[in-house]
Amino acid sequence: MAYLDDRIPEGIFSHTASDTVARIVKKCEELGIVCRVFPAPLHKLRTFLHPATEDPHDDSISLHPSDLIQWAFNENLCHNGVFVNIDADMLLVNHTDINDLMRGRAFRWLPQHRGCGIARQDRNVECDIRYAWNTILAMDLSVLPNLDEFSMDCGKVCVWEGCDAVDTGGKSHWFISSLPEEMKERFYGGEFMRERGERMFPTIPAWRSSVFELYEEKWLHVRNGGHSDPENLNRFDNGQICEHLMKQFEVI
Repeated sequence: MAYLDDRIPEGIFSHTASDTVARIVKKCEELGIVCRVFPAPLHKLRTFLHPATEDPHDDSISLHPSDLIQWAFNENLCHNGVFVNIDADMLLVNHTDINDLMRGRAFRWLPQHRGCGIARQDRNVECDIRYAWNTILAMDLSVLPNLDEFSMDCGKVCVWEGCDAVDTGGKSHWFISSLPEEMKERFYGGEFMRERGERMFPTIPAWRSSVFELYEEKWLHVRNGGHSDPENLNRFDNGQICEHLMKQFEVI
Protein backbone atom coordinates (compact mmCIF):
# COMPACT_ATOMS: atom_id res chain seq x y z
CA MET A 1 0.00 0.00 0.00
CA ALA A 2 1.34 3.45 -0.93
CA TYR A 3 0.34 6.80 0.56
CA LEU A 4 0.65 10.08 -1.31
CA ASP A 5 0.10 13.67 -0.27
CA ASP A 6 -2.19 15.62 -2.58
CA ARG A 7 -0.73 18.89 -1.43
CA ILE A 8 -2.50 22.19 -1.65
CA PRO A 9 -0.36 23.90 -4.33
CA GLU A 10 -0.10 27.35 -2.71
CA GLY A 11 3.46 28.07 -1.63
CA ILE A 12 5.10 25.15 -3.42
CA PHE A 13 7.56 25.92 -6.22
CA SER A 14 8.76 23.12 -8.47
CA HIS A 15 9.51 22.15 -12.05
CA THR A 16 7.97 18.74 -11.32
CA ALA A 17 4.95 17.94 -13.49
CA SER A 18 1.69 19.10 -11.92
CA ASP A 19 0.08 15.71 -12.62
CA THR A 20 2.72 13.73 -10.70
CA VAL A 21 0.24 12.37 -8.15
CA ALA A 22 -2.14 11.22 -10.91
CA ARG A 23 0.75 9.52 -12.72
CA ILE A 24 1.81 7.67 -9.59
CA VAL A 25 -1.78 6.58 -8.89
CA LYS A 26 -1.97 5.22 -12.44
CA LYS A 27 1.30 3.32 -11.94
CA CYS A 28 -0.08 1.87 -8.68
CA GLU A 29 -3.12 0.60 -10.59
CA GLU A 30 -0.90 -1.00 -13.23
CA LEU A 31 1.16 -2.76 -10.54
CA GLY A 32 -1.83 -3.77 -8.43
CA ILE A 33 -0.73 -1.60 -5.49
CA VAL A 34 -3.34 0.01 -3.25
CA CYS A 35 -2.60 3.73 -3.44
CA ARG A 36 -4.19 6.16 -0.97
CA VAL A 37 -4.09 9.92 -1.49
CA PHE A 38 -4.25 12.13 1.59
CA PRO A 39 -7.20 14.55 1.35
CA ALA A 40 -5.60 17.99 1.22
CA PRO A 41 -8.35 19.75 3.26
CA LEU A 42 -7.32 17.71 6.31
CA HIS A 43 -4.11 19.73 6.47
CA LYS A 44 -6.27 22.60 7.68
CA LEU A 45 -7.75 20.44 10.48
CA ARG A 46 -4.60 19.42 12.37
CA THR A 47 -6.41 18.54 15.60
CA PHE A 48 -8.27 15.79 13.72
CA LEU A 49 -5.07 13.74 13.42
CA HIS A 50 -3.20 15.26 16.37
CA PRO A 51 -5.77 15.89 19.14
CA ALA A 52 -3.09 17.11 21.56
CA THR A 53 -1.25 19.27 19.04
CA GLU A 54 0.19 22.62 20.04
CA ASP A 55 0.47 25.83 18.09
CA PRO A 56 0.70 26.40 15.23
CA HIS A 57 -2.73 24.99 14.50
CA ASP A 58 -2.88 26.64 11.08
CA ASP A 59 -1.96 24.87 7.87
CA SER A 60 1.70 25.06 6.81
CA ILE A 61 3.51 22.97 4.19
CA SER A 62 6.26 22.30 6.72
CA LEU A 63 3.70 20.41 8.83
CA HIS A 64 2.26 18.30 6.01
CA PRO A 65 4.58 15.28 6.43
CA SER A 66 3.48 14.79 10.04
CA ASP A 67 -0.17 14.75 8.93
CA LEU A 68 0.36 12.23 6.14
CA ILE A 69 2.51 9.84 8.18
CA GLN A 70 0.13 9.90 11.16
CA TRP A 71 -2.83 9.24 8.86
CA ALA A 72 -1.09 6.28 7.22
CA PHE A 73 0.07 4.92 10.59
CA ASN A 74 -3.41 5.16 12.12
CA GLU A 75 -4.92 3.32 9.16
CA ASN A 76 -2.45 0.47 9.59
CA LEU A 77 -2.61 -0.03 13.35
CA CYS A 78 -4.54 -3.28 12.89
CA HIS A 79 -1.99 -4.57 10.37
CA ASN A 80 -0.08 -7.49 11.84
CA GLY A 81 3.20 -6.77 10.11
CA VAL A 82 5.80 -4.12 9.33
CA PHE A 83 4.83 -0.50 8.70
CA VAL A 84 7.42 1.37 6.63
CA ASN A 85 7.51 5.09 5.92
CA ILE A 86 9.82 6.20 3.10
CA ASP A 87 10.00 9.87 2.21
CA ALA A 88 9.71 10.98 -1.41
CA ASP A 89 13.42 11.85 -1.56
CA MET A 90 14.58 8.43 -0.31
CA LEU A 91 15.11 5.87 -3.09
CA LEU A 92 15.85 2.15 -2.88
CA VAL A 93 18.83 1.47 -5.17
CA ASN A 94 19.74 -2.07 -4.13
CA HIS A 95 17.97 -5.29 -3.15
CA THR A 96 16.40 -5.60 0.28
CA ASP A 97 13.67 -7.56 2.06
CA ILE A 98 11.86 -7.35 5.39
CA ASN A 99 14.48 -9.37 7.26
CA ASP A 100 17.29 -7.22 5.87
CA LEU A 101 15.33 -4.07 6.62
CA MET A 102 14.50 -4.90 10.24
CA ARG A 103 17.75 -6.69 11.21
CA GLY A 104 16.00 -8.52 14.04
CA ARG A 105 14.63 -5.32 15.59
CA ALA A 106 11.10 -4.05 16.01
CA PHE A 107 11.87 -0.37 15.41
CA ARG A 108 14.35 1.08 12.91
CA TRP A 109 14.83 4.79 12.47
CA LEU A 110 17.00 7.72 11.52
CA PRO A 111 17.32 10.10 14.47
CA GLN A 112 16.72 13.81 14.42
CA HIS A 113 18.32 15.73 17.25
CA ARG A 114 17.45 18.82 19.24
CA GLY A 115 19.05 20.36 22.30
CA CYS A 116 17.12 22.41 24.84
CA GLY A 117 17.31 26.18 24.64
CA ILE A 118 19.21 26.29 27.92
CA ALA A 119 21.80 23.86 26.53
CA ARG A 120 22.57 26.32 23.74
CA GLN A 121 23.22 28.98 26.36
CA ASP A 122 25.19 26.79 28.76
CA ARG A 123 27.37 24.06 27.23
CA ASN A 124 27.69 22.37 30.60
CA VAL A 125 24.00 21.44 30.50
CA GLU A 126 23.32 18.13 28.76
CA CYS A 127 20.00 17.98 26.99
CA ASP A 128 19.21 15.44 24.31
CA ILE A 129 15.90 15.28 22.44
CA ARG A 130 15.97 12.59 19.77
CA TYR A 131 13.09 11.64 17.52
CA ALA A 132 12.28 9.87 14.26
CA TRP A 133 13.25 11.57 11.02
CA ASN A 134 10.49 11.09 8.47
CA THR A 135 13.07 10.13 5.80
CA ILE A 136 12.78 6.41 6.59
CA LEU A 137 11.08 4.60 9.45
CA ALA A 138 10.21 0.91 9.91
CA MET A 139 8.03 -0.50 12.71
CA ASP A 140 6.97 -4.07 13.42
CA LEU A 141 3.39 -3.48 14.57
CA SER A 142 3.02 -7.08 15.74
CA VAL A 143 5.75 -6.62 18.36
CA LEU A 144 5.90 -2.97 19.46
CA PRO A 145 4.03 -2.01 22.65
CA ASN A 146 1.85 1.05 23.29
CA LEU A 147 1.33 1.88 19.62
CA ASP A 148 -1.49 4.24 20.53
CA GLU A 149 1.15 6.54 22.04
CA PHE A 150 3.16 6.89 18.81
CA SER A 151 2.93 10.38 17.35
CA MET A 152 4.67 12.06 14.43
CA ASP A 153 3.38 15.49 15.44
CA CYS A 154 5.61 18.53 15.70
CA GLY A 155 5.54 21.38 18.19
CA LYS A 156 7.50 21.38 21.43
CA VAL A 157 9.17 18.70 23.56
CA CYS A 158 10.09 19.34 27.18
CA VAL A 159 12.47 17.18 29.19
CA TRP A 160 13.90 17.69 32.66
CA GLU A 161 16.54 20.14 31.48
CA GLY A 162 14.23 22.27 29.35
CA CYS A 163 12.25 22.50 26.11
CA ASP A 164 12.88 22.94 22.41
CA ALA A 165 10.83 23.26 19.23
CA VAL A 166 10.67 20.12 17.08
CA ASP A 167 9.59 19.56 13.50
CA THR A 168 7.87 16.55 11.90
CA GLY A 169 8.16 13.50 14.14
CA GLY A 170 9.26 15.45 17.20
CA LYS A 171 6.63 13.92 19.46
CA SER A 172 7.95 10.44 18.66
CA HIS A 173 10.69 11.24 21.20
CA TRP A 174 8.53 9.85 23.99
CA PHE A 175 7.62 6.62 22.23
CA ILE A 176 11.21 5.94 21.19
CA SER A 177 12.54 6.77 24.66
CA SER A 178 10.16 4.21 26.18
CA LEU A 179 11.44 1.33 24.02
CA PRO A 180 14.10 -1.05 25.37
CA GLU A 181 17.39 -0.63 23.52
CA GLU A 182 17.24 -4.20 22.21
CA MET A 183 14.03 -3.40 20.30
CA LYS A 184 15.39 -0.51 18.24
CA GLU A 185 18.27 0.24 15.90
CA ARG A 186 19.22 3.20 13.76
CA PHE A 187 19.88 2.97 10.05
CA TYR A 188 23.63 3.26 9.63
CA GLY A 189 25.61 5.14 7.03
CA GLY A 190 24.51 8.45 5.64
CA GLU A 191 27.86 9.49 4.19
CA PHE A 192 27.88 12.11 1.44
CA MET A 193 28.66 10.44 -1.89
CA ARG A 194 31.10 13.13 -3.12
CA GLU A 195 33.10 11.80 -6.13
CA ARG A 196 31.19 8.52 -6.01
CA GLY A 197 27.97 10.36 -6.78
CA GLU A 198 29.47 11.89 -9.92
CA ARG A 199 30.43 8.43 -11.19
CA MET A 200 27.06 6.84 -10.37
CA PHE A 201 24.86 9.65 -11.71
CA PRO A 202 26.58 11.24 -14.72
CA THR A 203 23.37 12.97 -15.89
CA ILE A 204 23.06 14.91 -12.62
CA PRO A 205 25.36 17.90 -11.91
CA ALA A 206 28.30 16.81 -9.77
CA TRP A 207 27.75 19.53 -7.17
CA ARG A 208 24.27 18.06 -6.63
CA SER A 209 24.99 14.32 -6.60
CA SER A 210 27.98 14.82 -4.30
CA VAL A 211 25.65 15.63 -1.39
CA PHE A 212 23.44 12.58 -1.86
CA GLU A 213 23.51 10.33 1.20
CA LEU A 214 23.71 6.54 1.04
CA TYR A 215 22.44 4.41 3.93
CA GLU A 216 23.34 0.76 4.26
CA GLU A 217 24.47 0.71 0.61
CA LYS A 218 20.86 0.63 -0.57
CA TRP A 219 18.90 3.69 0.55
CA LEU A 220 19.76 6.82 -1.41
CA HIS A 221 18.68 10.09 0.18
CA VAL A 222 18.39 13.09 -2.12
CA ARG A 223 19.29 15.85 0.34
CA ASN A 224 18.35 19.52 0.28
CA GLY A 225 14.73 20.27 -0.41
CA GLY A 226 13.44 23.76 -1.03
CA HIS A 227 10.03 23.60 -2.69
CA SER A 228 8.72 26.31 -0.37
CA ASP A 229 11.47 28.77 -1.32
CA PRO A 230 11.34 30.19 -4.88
CA GLU A 231 14.96 31.34 -4.54
CA ASN A 232 16.01 27.68 -4.31
CA LEU A 233 14.01 26.55 -7.33
CA ASN A 234 16.91 25.85 -9.70
CA ARG A 235 19.43 24.81 -7.09
CA PHE A 236 17.39 22.42 -4.97
CA ASP A 237 14.56 21.13 -7.15
CA ASN A 238 14.28 17.56 -5.91
CA GLY A 239 11.46 16.89 -8.34
CA GLN A 240 13.72 17.13 -11.38
CA ILE A 241 16.49 15.18 -9.65
CA CYS A 242 14.12 12.36 -8.69
CA GLU A 243 12.84 12.12 -12.25
CA HIS A 244 16.44 11.63 -13.46
CA LEU A 245 16.94 8.92 -10.84
CA MET A 246 13.66 7.17 -11.61
CA LYS A 247 14.67 6.89 -15.26
CA GLN A 248 18.07 5.53 -14.31
CA PHE A 249 16.62 2.89 -11.99
CA GLU A 250 13.55 2.30 -14.20
CA VAL A 251 11.17 3.14 -11.36
CA ILE A 252 8.58 4.60 -13.75
